[in-house]
Amino acid sequence: NHNLDYPDFYGKLYSLLEHNVVYVKYRARFFFLTDIFMSSTHLSETIAAAFVKKLARIAVTAPPNVIIMLLRLIGNIMLRHKGLEKLVNSPNVQKEFECDPYIENEPNLNKCRALESSLWEIKTLQHHFSPDVRDTAKFINRPLPAMEWDLSEVLELTMDDVFDKQLKKKIAESFQFNKEVPNVEVLDELFEW
Repeated sequence: NHNLDYPDFYGKLYSLLEHNVVYVKYRARFFFLTDIFMSSTHLSETIAAAFVKKLARIAVTAPPNVIIMLLRLIGNIMLRHKGLEKLVNSPNVQKEFECDPYIENEPNLNKCRALESSLWEIKTLQHHFSPDVRDTAKFINRPLPAMEWDLSEVLELTMDDVFDKQLKKKIAESFQFNKEVPNVEVLDELFEW
């Protein structure tokens, strides 16, 4: 509409996706805009796959509050580009790689081999210590929903929010305590010199 021309826009955006981007001051705005940019219908499957793989790699080392947001962003991109489901359901997922064919440091999105890879990173996150991360990562085990996830719910999520949510959950199982008082005479005999 405005005759703007920015050569290799997605290549430049991809180069900004580094592991330290999760700690920048304007992280929420950056990922909000990334979600908007990735909603273009003119993106090739190769470019979309490169972004999904890069975001998944970043998620592996990110804090839990950011992982939840990244997983929803990945899910939204996969919803828009249905062909990316092969990253989850391909025969490559079933076989073990000696090394992942994806080349993370390749600046050319068409040569990074993201489509030859799988989303093992998200499968790994299904074993994360945070229950919220584990539950969010399980989206790849089910058919994708019809509607996109609302990123605004998690863009400003903090670690305090994640911990508070866990503290408010009721513990489902009761703890068993030893109700028998130990025999003091037996203990005294054990510790006699």
